[in-house]
Amino acid sequence: MKIAIAEHLGWALLLLGAGCATTGSNDHAAHAKPATSPSERYLAQGDEFARAGDLIRAEQYFALALRAGYPEQAVLPRLLHVCLAGSRLRAALSYAESHLLRHPDAWVLRSLVASLEAALGQPELARRELRRVLADRPEEAEANYMLAVLERDVFAGDDSASQAFAAYLRARPHGDHQAEARSWLREHPLPAEAVAVAPGTPPTLLQPTAALVEAAP
Repeated sequence: MKIAIAEHLGWALLLLGAGCATTGSNDHAAHAKPATSPSERYLAQGDEFARAGDLIRAEQYFALALRAGYPEQAVLPRLLHVCLAGSRLRAALSYAESHLLRHPDAWVLRSLVASLEAALGQPELARRELRRVLADRPEEAEANYMLAVLERDVFAGDDSASQAFAAYLRARPHGDHQAEARSWLREHPLPAEAVAVAPGTPPTLLQPTAALVEAAP
């Protein structure tokens, strides 16, 4: 499969705010005073291990912080970051899926789950999660791109891939993947009646495929 999984994992983690996972630079408030509760101590120790490059121990302490009640929105990006940095994809998937059970509308996390499932050789599950994301957010460019590549490279779904590539171009005509999407659509154009890729697609995204292909990069 040609899809650059690492790129999509990085994209989703960026949206989750995982940049603070290894440095703690965006969490000054948490470190402005000594940690007093067990969850704060676990989080601080996890940050220290992450900065030192001890990813296994960092994961263990971030998981302890979660179980001790530290807010998930602060711990989960850290936890996922160290798991991915340590190539522990199945562990990252387990943490992410657990969170999704409690927060099924977390579309960014669902996109990350799809990326992990694709990376772990579970394309059917990845496609299911991407379709759930796009049912609510049909204009989400990266999810459309990832779905297009799955359809093209795994499922040989030419029409489905064309629909998803077209949706990507409508949402991000100057995006990083625009040349790839246009090249595919030149060879696999959609009929005019197939331009709507999902129910509820905004009218501004309903544009003939030919116009998308010929648009200036």
